Amino acid sequence: LFSAGTETHSVVLFRESGGRAVHAQVLVHYQLELAKRAGRSVDRIILGISEPIQVIRQLAGAYRQSKVAAQAAAVEPSLGELVDSRSVGVYQLFDRLQAPGGWDDTGSVHYSALEGQDRNGELLPVLELLYDNDGSVQDVAAKLHLHRSSIYNRLGRIRQLIGADPLSGAIRLELHAALKARRWAVRPRI
Repeated sequence: LFSAGTETHSVVLFRESGGRAVHAQVLVHYQLELAKRAGRSVDRIILGISEPIQVIRQLAGAYRQSKVAAQAAAVEPSLGELVDSRSVGVYQLFDRLQAPGGWDDTGSVHYSALEGQDRNGELLPVLELLYDNDGSVQDVAAKLHLHRSSIYNRLGRIRQLIGADPLSGAIRLELHAALKARRWAVRPRI
């Protein structure tokens, strides 16, 4: 129905949603058209999709939803290129909680302690992957091409460093949110 854009992002309005297949076609067409106009290949195009709106005064909210969905997919590649606003989880909250002066991620004591001690960058990625895979050590080990005992050893090191079980409820929530906040802080600004 309508398209307008800049070098960093574009807005496309659909009269009605034809479903994911139609959105995927638009994404492919847009990527090809952008590559043709830019004269170079375009690596990744993300389509953030808001909830449908009924009246024009809801347009600003829909724009914000689709923008957050696109930004979340930029920092969380596992979301894919075609992202519904309802599938971005905690990133919706981060958008709402952002302070006017920027993101302040100094609130998690456990995360700060762990980040300071993860010199080789082997603990935080394992922890995030473990949280993202519902605590399945086997899935994390397969994705990282490690033995399960290596994952358990890293969990033991994390437990020792923070003085708490990283898989217990409140600690898990705190660390997982801090890991996602770190991703959100480097999102593309639209």
